[in-house]
Amino acid sequence: MSIPAVLGAVVLELKDFQADIIVKEDVPGCIIATVVAAVAGYFSICFMMALVRGKGYKYFAIYCVIAGGIAVGYNFLV
Repeated sequence: MSIPAVLGAVVLELKDFQADIIVKEDVPGCIIATVVAAVAGYFSICFMMALVRGKGYKYFAIYCVIAGGIAVGYNFLV
């Protein structure tokens, strides 16, 4: 679901891209980070789909309510 948003952000950022920012030594690290992020994202999506299919999202909903309440409360305190 985030692919269109990410691609849109990339398109908007391309106007500020400068070729001299990327150093040849950084490319392998960027590739490894991209692969790790893709694998982690894939397994996260698989986990969430299994959770939803198994009708086990009651606990996730409780977590979301608690996390959202904490975030809103923190926003008002800070």
